[in-house]
Amino acid sequence: MSFKLKLPPFENVVASQTAVMPRLPRGNMYDAIAFVLGGGNTQANMSAIRLLINGKIAWNITGTHLDTLNNFDKLKDTATGLVMWFADLTAEGGQSAQQIGSLDTSKGVEEMQIEVDLGAGIAPTLKAFYLASPPSPKGDRFAAAFKSVLKTVHAPGAAGQFNLPLALGSRAGSFLRRASLFHANITSLMVKRDGVNVLDDLTIAEIAYINEQLKRTAQAGMAVFDPISEGNIEDMVPTLRSDGTPANFEFLPTLSAADTVTGYSEIITTIDRI
Repeated sequence: MSFKLKLPPFENVVASQTAVMPRLPRGNMYDAIAFVLGGGNTQANMSAIRLLINGKIAWNITGTHLDTLNNFDKLKDTATGLVMWFADLTAEGGQSAQQIGSLDTSKGVEEMQIEVDLGAGIAPTLKAFYLASPPSPKGDRFAAAFKSVLKTVHAPGAAGQFNLPLALGSRAGSFLRRASLFHANITSLMVKRDGVNVLDDLTIAEIAYINEQLKRTAQAGMAVFDPISEGNIEDMVPTLRSDGTPANFEFLPTLSAADTVTGYSEIITTIDRI
């Protein structure tokens, strides 16, 4: 059961400034953080949302891109709200599977902070609440793990196929649950792990078609490697080989022209690995 609990007020909620919630309550499991927007504040006005845990950036995403990822997961879209989901409502296997990405703040979390960069020309309001569950066992394998969303920006200057590395944490040991590339000119995408194709070189339309079979809705301008699109959380891709050494990943989009590509890697990880 999740309880809906208010979070402390944001400080410095001013246009062209960074709003800060310096101290989030600890002790519960966070299934989601929900933002409530007002005063002309919109997802597009939130140019960066950062969640810091023990001083490390665990989430780094724009409001528009977070809204698009939620739409990809067929989640509610509204102009006055935006949700950071740690839990995965689409995962099959019941509560334990759905909460693999939930953030248990009773395990190693010393401090948490949210920063939101706000745009100009408005009188914004911003508040938040969270979906809280009692700390619950997720099994030894994922007890201290949670979903982290890391951002990488590349600017390939011509058409062609490029290897665009994505952030996978400070050290190997995480599980890659999804990689999303926001773009204007990507025509196909291939992903390799240790030289083996885990996503063959498929067109964006082909990838969208298979992702949409059950639980997703393709979004314009977003190419997605989604190994768990059918709901099986066990299909996440480990970043370690069976011998404990780091695997080598290649994210290989083909572009029809120069572009700026913003990539987000969603990983199930621990605090020491972000």
